[in-house]
Amino acid sequence: MKRNKKLLISLLVLPLLFGGNNTNYLKNHIKSPLFASGDDSYTPKMVVTTFNGNSKNEIGITWHLDLPSLNQTAELVEASINDFSSSEVVKLSIGKGVSLEPNLGADDAGKVYKAKFTNLKPNTKYLYRVGNSENYSDIHSFITSGDDGAFSFAHISDPQGWSYSDYDPGFLQTLKNASTKNPSLIALTGDIVDRAKEGKLNNAYNQWLWALDSTKEYLKDTIIAPVSGNHETGKYQFSSRFNLKNVDTDDGISGNYYSFLYNEAYFLCLNTNDTLNPTDPDTCTGLSDNQLNFIKSDLEKNKNAKWKFVLLHKGLFDPGEHSSNKQYEEGTYHDYDIDKIRKQLVPLFDQYNVDVVLQGHDHLYSRTLPTIAKNNGYSVGEYAEEIVNHNGKEYRTKYVTNGTIYCNTSTASGSKYYNVTTYDENMMHFEIAKGMTPRMYTNYEVDGDYLFVDSYEIDAFGEEKVYESWALTKNEIKNDQPIDEGNEEENNDKSSNTGLIVGLTISGVVIIGIAVALAIIFIKKKKGK
Repeated sequence: MKRNKKLLISLLVLPLLFGGNNTNYLKNHIKSPLFASGDDSYTPKMVVTTFNGNSKNEIGITWHLDLPSLNQTAELVEASINDFSSSEVVKLSIGKGVSLEPNLGADDAGKVYKAKFTNLKPNTKYLYRVGNSENYSDIHSFITSGDDGAFSFAHISDPQGWSYSDYDPGFLQTLKNASTKNPSLIALTGDIVDRAKEGKLNNAYNQWLWALDSTKEYLKDTIIAPVSGNHETGKYQFSSRFNLKNVDTDDGISGNYYSFLYNEAYFLCLNTNDTLNPTDPDTCTGLSDNQLNFIKSDLEKNKNAKWKFVLLHKGLFDPGEHSSNKQYEEGTYHDYDIDKIRKQLVPLFDQYNVDVVLQGHDHLYSRTLPTIAKNNGYSVGEYAEEIVNHNGKEYRTKYVTNGTIYCNTSTASGSKYYNVTTYDENMMHFEIAKGMTPRMYTNYEVDGDYLFVDSYEIDAFGEEKVYESWALTKNEIKNDQPIDEGNEEENNDKSSNTGLIVGLTISGVVIIGIAVALAIIFIKKKKGK
């Protein structure tokens, strides 16, 4: 009887263990006879494509195996050929373009493989796969940069999942929606996982698997431009997952810093973990001299790029609890290094006319007016506006003479959300600031002299809608005053108040009319008596 009870309990529990999202994870990552299909230890996992050098003719690939194998290759062919048996296939192997490295993240026994393809053709679509004839990965694709031409990229930030469900369906759904815009690259501004912090490694490897492998359907046909978040400060946690351009002064311990050009756009990707004692107001530092020197020389080298973007995790200007300068002044600030980094970078961004800074860290939506450093503080720069029609949609478009726009795009998984906190309005200048937003991503379309931007919010069912649209242009706009359309929510409030006033007015007239009528009736009755 006891044995039958145990069997019954097992039958009841099994559907809970292997139902829903857990089934996919167990099939992919747990060695169990229930899902036996050969040895999964040699199946390539976390296969990602990253920029590594000149984006016209170089690309970096990374993948992981549970167990080391010397029989690993990376094969690449032009998409127009689409045949891995063709004589045109480029094949790299261990010691010949493919390196086998220990996983310096040290939270698992897996091995890291990195490959770099060179001598590629500009503006060309390629296909590749990694592994060997017994265990090839899925086929991935990417498009190399050209000299010019329109392209789009997605800004996605802070998946920071704790559980599998944060990544599937959470992060996966955001990537799926973003993929419908065919981005050539994804700007991923940190906190990709939650438990990869120095001294707090806990389930980090599984979270990396969920973030980069369980979502591969929507990562395999684009290039990732990632930066490390404060939840990836564990030694080599970040740099063990991505094959990025090796800057000589970058040790890769807490993340990486690098840059690349894509068509007419320059992307500068920074590591805001490269500081000391960020939670101590007395001893905290800004970015290291090594990184700061790289930033200065790289901005100078790329000063003639038409569009300039900066990717970083800790936001320099956003109204959340980490970046609020009001909290800093009141002594309740958590990230004291942000104020130091802000003072280091904003004058440089002014000097080199950086267009947009893409930020993470605070899980909310915000966008500043063009902001500049001025008089030991920060002020609004000069700009003019006009309405531009593009693909049947109107964009409020800025021509910025000086100043940089700083943007947050909430969280990609919905694992947690932040409120807007108190900030000094004389120092931080937001055109929009919204807390407790749903899952979001932003699509940037670079099209010649115009940058068209659409931010999307995603509901619990995966349905999306445009949250806001705006644009920048390099073509001078003649009017010297911004368009004053007011804030949409404020306008809605005003409309509601107007309706209330009208309603009260009508009600008042009706009440007065009734009172007058009753008075007349009363007087007539009194006279009748």
